Amino acid sequence: MAKPAAVQHVCTECGTSSGRWLGRCPGCGQFGTMLAEAVPARGPKPPARAAARPPLRL
Repeated sequence: MAKPAAVQHVCTECGTSSGRWLGRCPGCGQFGTMLAEAVPARGPKPPARAAARPPLRL
């Protein structure tokens, strides 16, 4: 099952952001100004380590 899209709530008055909806903005104190915005998806993770090199002949 796919994860739901990430959402961030941003105040339209002062730009304060929150991970969840708040009725009152903690930054400016205005009510009802927090609007949901989609968070851009991250790209694929880089490989954990580099590919192994072929052994060197001594």
